[in-house]
Amino acid sequence: MEWGQTPACANSNMPILAHDVFVDGGIAYVADGVFGLKIIDVSRPGRPEPLAELQSHAYTWTVHVAEGYAYLASGANLWIVDVSDPSQPRPVGLVPTRFAARDLVLDGTYVYLVDMLGGLYIIDVANPEQAKLLANLGLPGTSVSVALSGSHAIIADQEGALIAIDVSDLDGLYNRREIFCFRFAK
Repeated sequence: MEWGQTPACANSNMPILAHDVFVDGGIAYVADGVFGLKIIDVSRPGRPEPLAELQSHAYTWTVHVAEGYAYLASGANLWIVDVSDPSQPRPVGLVPTRFAARDLVLDGTYVYLVDMLGGLYIIDVANPEQAKLLANLGLPGTSVSVALSGSHAIIADQEGALIAIDVSDLDGLYNRREIFCFRFAK
């Protein structure tokens, strides 16, 4: 195949509107927009095999998988799904957000999630079936992406800003003045 050519693809009757994918042990977990979560065996790349799908009944943007659980930014929620048997996904937890959960990152037992209008959510998932909201920090702009760098959550917003928040001390999060913002020229 030459650069720029479209590769041959295996066909499936499974509709897909993928926004994010996470692969764990030869299994692809797809955040599939209006279709929720798709789970596909990709251990044989030339022969992907759909295993399961789970409707979230909301727009699903992001998925991360760890220790048998899938964490989804879906609708106005962090949605937690037991995927220990990928062919039988089972919802086990839900943490509501304000408007539209857009992106998340998992670090140990914490999920850092951004909601488009609700800002940064920090959620304890030490027990995924009893997830607890630890903090919610409203932010200016429309938050669309989050990453971690050391002790900082870095949030990108739709208006062209990067916001860095020190999340090392959750008890002092709301009193913190070390929130830095860098705005790109328009």
